[in-house]
Amino acid sequence: NHMLKNTMADASGCIDLYCHERPHGEDVAYLSKASDGLFRGMWWCKLREAVLRMVAGQYESEPEVVNLHQFAEDFVRGRDVELECPLHVVMLDPMACNVILDNAVTNATR
Repeated sequence: NHMLKNTMADASGCIDLYCHERPHGEDVAYLSKASDGLFRGMWWCKLREAVLRMVAGQYESEPEVVNLHQFAEDFVRGRDVELECPLHVVMLDPMACNVILDNAVTNATR
């Protein structure tokens, strides 16, 4: 997956920059960016698996109680956006919602 390879390369680059430019660890911004990139990479893997199950007609919706603010924070992690989200708990299928939202954001930024 091209997107995953790019994400992993970005994370690796951030770690290299941290190790070479900040040998004493004064600034953890590179490590934070690497962590965000790795999180996004794992997130995309999970989304891809869900989309493949959806296309094959094997996806079963799993609604659950979700902290909407945490859900939104995870969704925007590693993206260059600001978040304003209410502190509500809702019932939704987080995987299906992430697939839909990721598709919408990807299309909107092309």
